[in-house]
Parts: sequence; C-alpha cells; structure tokens
Amino acid sequence: MAVPKIKVLIVDDELIVRKGLRTTVPWERYGMEVVAEAGNGLKGWDAFLAHGPDVVITDIVMPKLNGLELARRIKQAEGDTQILLLSCHEDFSYAQQGFRIGASGYILKTNMDEDEIGFYLNQFQEQYLQRTGGSVSREAVIHGSGEARQAYIGSWLGGFSVGIEEQAGQWFAEDWSWMGEGCFILLIRCGEGSGMLDNGGWQEVLQAAGAPSECISCGKGRTFLVCKPIAAERVIYRLKALKGKQSKLIWREQGLVSGIQAWIDAMLSMYRQDELMIQYDLWDDTWPEAVMKAIGIVSSDRGSTLSVAEVAEEVGLSRSHFSTLFKRTVGENFIDFQAKIKLHKAEHMLTGTLMSVSEISDQLGMVDAGYFSKWFKRCTGITPSQYRSVQHQDAIIEEKRGLQRHDQQQATAE
Repeated sequence: MAVPKIKVLIVDDELIVRKGLRTTVPWERYGMEVVAEAGNGLKGWDAFLAHGPDVVITDIVMPKLNGLELARRIKQAEGDTQILLLSCHEDFSYAQQGFRIGASGYILKTNMDEDEIGFYLNQFQEQYLQRTGGSVSREAVIHGSGEARQAYIGSWLGGFSVGIEEQAGQWFAEDWSWMGEGCFILLIRCGEGSGMLDNGGWQEVLQAAGAPSECISCGKGRTFLVCKPIAAERVIYRLKALKGKQSKLIWREQGLVSGIQAWIDAMLSMYRQDELMIQYDLWDDTWPEAVMKAIGIVSSDRGSTLSVAEVAEEVGLSRSHFSTLFKRTVGENFIDFQAKIKLHKAEHMLTGTLMSVSEISDQLGMVDAGYFSKWFKRCTGITPSQYRSVQHQDAIIEEKRGLQRHDQQQATAE
C-alpha cells in the first residue's frame, strides 16, 4: 500500500513567497504535497479546517490574523500538526513566542534556502512516518542504539515529537546507565555551513572522550557529545587544540548533569540556544590569528619543548602581550594549556601506540622516564603503566558490551 502524501499548507501575505515555496521546494522528495495556500491568517485558518494539513508553513506578520495566533489555534485544534514559522524580523521574541506555542522551527526569510527548509522537512517526514507506522518501530527506538535512537532524538529536539521521558528512561536503564551517575554534555559544530570536524579530528575528540560516551547528531553540522565528567577536560583541550586548525570550530558545554530530567532539560536548552544563535549569527568565536598560530605550534610534535618566549617570538608578539592575549582568548595561561596538551599526547601514545614509557618520555622532551612517570602520576593519579592497563581493560569491556547489544538487536529483529 502506498504511503499517503504529507499535506502542506502555505500561509503568507506575499504572493511571491507562496509561489516561490510551492514551485522551488522539491516536495516529492519529502513525500509531501501542497494542498492549499492562503494570503492571510484568517484564510489560513479556514484552509486548515478545510484540508487538515500535517504541516503548516506560515509567515508571522500578516493582516487580520498573525502567524503566531494562527499557530496557537492550530496547535490547540490538532497538536500533531508541525508548524514552521517564517519572518523578516530578526527579533528573539518572535522565535521565543513561536517555540512556546509549539512551533517546530523558525526561519528568517533573508536566510531562507533549500538546505534550511530541507532540514525541517526531513524531520517532519520522519515524525509523520513514525506516527503513522510507516518508519521506525517503537521497539527499535526504545531498545535500539544507532540510527533509530538518533532519528528519535533529532525529531524530539526539533520539536517534532514529544514524550521523550519514557524512551530516555529505558535508555538510562540499559546501555546509558552510566549517564545516570552524572555526565558532561558538549554541543560541537564548526560553524554554519562548514560541516563537522574532519574524520581525523573527530577521532581525536572521541579518543579524548573515551568509553563510555555517546555521540548524537542533530543536523546542521552539529553533534552532541556526552561523556563522563572525568573525560570532559580532555575533550575540551582537544577541541581547543583543533581550533588552531579549524577556526570556525565552536562548542558549548553543560555539566555536571545528573538524572534523566536534567539530561532532557540540558539537551533541549542547548539545542534551542544553538538554533537561535544560528538564526541571528551571534556566535562569533573567531580567535586572534596569533593565538590560532600558537595553538598550532603547541599541538605540533615540537610544541611540548618550546617556552612561552619562543612561541611568542614565532607568532610575532612580545612575551607579555602574547601571554595576556592567550589567557584572555583561551581562558587560561599558556603554560597550563601546554601542559594539558602534553598530557593528552602522552595518553594518546600510551593507548594508541606500542611505544615504551622511555620512548614516550623522549618524544615529549622530558628529562627521563622517571621524571615523566612522576609527572604523569601527579596529573592523573596513576602511573603511565597503570593508565595503559586500565584503558586496555576498559576497551575490552566496552567491546563486549557492544557485542552484547548487537546480539540483542539481532535477536529482536529475528
């Protein structure tokens, strides 16, 4: 049996906008069809009652009945209807009011393009198919990991589905049990339109996060990374180092998050803040060129052995000016940052190579292996050999858990 088309209503007092949306958006790609259009809010309400659309795309400022009031009426009449708001006004209050009413998204007409609209339409389609039984099963969402859970979380964050509490409760009772003890959440992206980190950089971040951890993609080049609090500092320092190569890399963090409701609140708050920041282009985290260059230097193979004065000279600043600029930009002094980058390198070599402690000591420019071991223990609480052993055991345990989850999913599918 063919899946019925998702019905779309377009409401805007500008004819050119209505015709433009109707003709330029590839509705078939999203399993949709435009069933009606209207030139003001009152006509839009009449069209809603007549056609019962699944998706309403409406301007906010219109004669007779504005888009916010139209959205309020629609959500009261049929809560499952997805609403996408359009506006020419770069004003936070419009977006905030829309989200409170239950709108699923907000697009500025000045920034409107197929990718922006397509992000929302994909989510609308996924939610519609879930609701009508045409896509991911409820069992897969609750018990599965990977694509099914990712799709559900993405749908929920975008405002396209509710009732996350039951699903999250099940996840926390199963393979997310470690999050219940307290976790750290980061929202990471490389700036609008620039995509996510390259694979090598992302692997470095994942290695810093360690196991257990969880990545949750949420569109527009963004990914939530949830890790144990003990790993958060390593992840942040790895991100700071990568920012020396990718200037548009941006992240926000939330921790310590304990319990299901705190996790839900933190995820939703961070996502909505990011949406607003994208809409109004408020995240300008470009670092000064000298700081970017310094981070690139300290992250290189020779960076562990250079002094503040030597790095300052390479970037063309006095030692005093460089130290002040670096701390103001990065949030800590250069010496502390360099030490933590050195620690990250040591951890990477201990877990990712077969190098001996003595070889790692030489690579990092330490006096000798004994000094390196004492320094490492002072930083981590355990010796390099103990760290290597613990990480090896954790990797084995996580691999076994992964195999068990795979077997459970296979059994469920059969």
